[in-house]
Amino acid sequence: MADVLLRHGAGINLQDREGVTALRSAALEGHERVVDVLIQHGAEINLQCNLGGTALMAAAFRGRPAVVLRLLRTGADMTLRTAAGKTALQIAKEEGHGECVEAFRTYLGEVKAARSKAPSAEAGGAGAGGAPAGAAVAGASAAVSASSGLIEARRRRCWSGSTAAGGSTRGSNTPLMAANV
Repeated sequence: MADVLLRHGAGINLQDREGVTALRSAALEGHERVVDVLIQHGAEINLQCNLGGTALMAAAFRGRPAVVLRLLRTGADMTLRTAAGKTALQIAKEEGHGECVEAFRTYLGEVKAARSKAPSAEAGGAGAGGAPAGAAVAGASAAVSASSGLIEARRRRCWSGSTAAGGSTRGSNTPLMAANV
């Protein structure tokens, strides 16, 4: 259903009154396929709701380890915090979701392995596909932490509810969120 709505122009990053997006709803409910479809269509993975929650935090809160790992591998920023100052990892720990905590460990292990396998850029090494090793390490690092300017820009978009066209995206519900049901 989400595929059909997106092909017919449904706004992928529309937010309800609380700033919740279809991606966050799909992550909360553990709808892995919908999460994949939304990401493939360009959903903003780190968009925060009014209380600072993200799709990653929602998956961690509900104990959805497969979704947590998928979001991390596609660029979810695990350093973002809710308005209460909690990260997704802290939320998973507090909720007693050991499988989600393990998903974070798995991801961090993958990042560490990618860094250790990348030959030194100073030595003229190349990463996968002939790219400089520094690019491979930078890519892994970017998945772990985003620049504060980018995060702030996303927060402003979330809070203001604006779109590229300048219109409001706030509604009582969105078609993509309804498709998650």
